[in-house]
Amino acid sequence: MLHCSKCGRSTSMITDTCPYCGYIQTSIQNIIISDKTDQDWTQTDSEKGNNPNLPQFSYDVSFGIGQTIGETFNIWSNSLGKLILINLIPAVPIIIVAILAIIMLISSILNLFDGNFSFLDTTNLANFLGTLGVGTIGVAAAVLISIIILIIPALAGHFIIINNREYFKNNNTSVFKIYLSGFKYILPVIGFFFIYNIILSLIIGIPVSISIAASAIFSPVKNAIIVFQIFAVLFLLPVIIARLSIVIPLMIIEKANLIKAIFLSNSMINGHTGSVIGIYTIFLLIMLGVNLVSGILGFIPAIGQLANIAIQLAISPLFSALTFAIYAGLKSQHSK
Repeated sequence: MLHCSKCGRSTSMITDTCPYCGYIQTSIQNIIISDKTDQDWTQTDSEKGNNPNLPQFSYDVSFGIGQTIGETFNIWSNSLGKLILINLIPAVPIIIVAILAIIMLISSILNLFDGNFSFLDTTNLANFLGTLGVGTIGVAAAVLISIIILIIPALAGHFIIINNREYFKNNNTSVFKIYLSGFKYILPVIGFFFIYNIILSLIIGIPVSISIAASAIFSPVKNAIIVFQIFAVLFLLPVIIARLSIVIPLMIIEKANLIKAIFLSNSMINGHTGSVIGIYTIFLLIMLGVNLVSGILGFIPAIGQLANIAIQLAISPLFSALTFAIYAGLKSQHSK
């Protein structure tokens, strides 16, 4: 079994022309032998380019509002099976953590009820409320930490699967192995979201703080600050979100460190900010419609609720597909 060096599809034909995409190989050595191990898809584009025995993936895709959204659904449909499977992997341990945390909370509360316990006793009541409060916070913290730790590898797995979708179609790579390879991205992704939230908080918080501080100042200045606050939320916020939208695929696909990925994302989207904002706006409207239909189905007992769960499970990787489509489109634009 051989692989085309352009589209990555398998063929049993010994030929210099791919029967699928028509790509003409310069020599038979450029056709890729599919006996490589699963480490192939963990390598960067530059490493793949330097090694003729690794599959090459083209980013020759159109970029624009309609084209990118269309490519998003194309990418999503081509990789849907593996994307759903990798989303299911963290669900089980998260549920187990939640159940264990709740059991511990109930056990702690039950330990308070001895023969002398009474809600009329202020000490007993204080102990009960304190245990309940601290326990609830503990349950929430345990579930939140488990979600962060277990969901990020699945998110990284989305981009690994999508970026190498043609390769995975022809190679039985374990989805669990792809999931495990995503654990190394936990700290970089947490670091990105930390910086991201600081930036967004500053954009929203600074105008609000100025507005509060200026509440005693005469009306024209206060009105000007309110206008600036609206400008910051309606203009600066979408711009920042757009400019940082491809940081995660840059870290996962190109192995860029956090700071480099932030600068690369800003540089690649420079000149395309309006298009990216438009893509996100149209996409969110589409998702709003899908969720509205899904929510209506959820009111139908049994079958409708199962359908709602199935829809939510199916559409959950769409945001990753959208982010990748933007990344791939911009990469194609910059390579021209």
